[in-house]
Amino acid sequence: MKVKTGKSVKLGRLKGTGKCVHIAEDADNSSILVLGRSGSGKTYALQQIEKNIAEGGGMVLVLNFNSTHDFLNYRENQKVKRINIRAEGYPFPLFCPMIFPDGRREREEDIVESILEIFGGVLPLPVRQKAELRMAVQQVVEHPEMWAQGIQAIRDLLMQREEEAAWRVYDKFYSLFSSVEFRQQEEKIFSSGQITILDLGDYAANVQHFIAEMTLAILYRYFCIWGRYAKQPLFVVLDEFQILRLTRNSILAHILREGRKHNLAVLFATQTLETFSKEQVAVIRQAATQLYFRPDEKCLKNLAREYTGENWGNIREKVPSFQRGECIAVGRFETGTMEIRKPIMMTFREKGGT
Repeated sequence: MKVKTGKSVKLGRLKGTGKCVHIAEDADNSSILVLGRSGSGKTYALQQIEKNIAEGGGMVLVLNFNSTHDFLNYRENQKVKRINIRAEGYPFPLFCPMIFPDGRREREEDIVESILEIFGGVLPLPVRQKAELRMAVQQVVEHPEMWAQGIQAIRDLLMQREEEAAWRVYDKFYSLFSSVEFRQQEEKIFSSGQITILDLGDYAANVQHFIAEMTLAILYRYFCIWGRYAKQPLFVVLDEFQILRLTRNSILAHILREGRKHNLAVLFATQTLETFSKEQVAVIRQAATQLYFRPDEKCLKNLAREYTGENWGNIREKVPSFQRGECIAVGRFETGTMEIRKPIMMTFREKGGT
């Protein structure tokens, strides 16, 4: 079957023939799930895909939770921007309203709800505490002179209140309020062909969680308005994303379901799905492209329920001999001028490499 012309994301090579494999243009979405235990080649494949996206003119934003992107061998001409949030400040404005193409401004109530959802995603609040937080957030949103203070503006307003509920909110988010500062000046964070790395390794897990949820929420707000005008999608890289909220109505779920039409996608990786609930797995597997490095027997049985036929039997037999960097790929793919609609074996090892 002939494929459409145009750009698509390059992955690895077809095992056996060495042909380059791309995600098909008619895939349900551009998001990519990478699964594999330590030593399987998962992290190397993840970083190769990042480089491929950037080389194709795409934009890449890495949330560097566990220092997986601290030491990378990028090509000499690769554009890389690294931001240490603790040392340099958080780079995205939280309270500033988005401007629509027709000049309209984002509604204040929508900004408030988005921020409340971020806080609630990290730590659910009782009714009275949520009301106190809403009051503080609303006041900051309504006063532009407070925006540059970031979440410290919310902290200060909570501290001024004499209500016990306000103090409880302050206490619950103390580590967050005391450790995340916002930049005073805006700058261009990502651009075509660039890999931008936000270093979060200096923070505790709960602060990483908040920063990640906040970043996804801000990006989703922006790309829902302006994504259609982007020439290439933005890929947000999440290696070991267990800290994120994975409910059906979470920000990540929205991106997986609706990101294609907004030019926003995620490239996310983890060792196994066994630690996730059924609801969480259902969210995760909405990624249209899924790569399985050295899958175990349980994973293979789950895949066998969905894929049958001679092709699957051939793949199943060869899995035990998979080397580092080789995987089962599920999705819609292109190799040259042909489309592939069945699971394939793919390698991220260089041709002739070990």
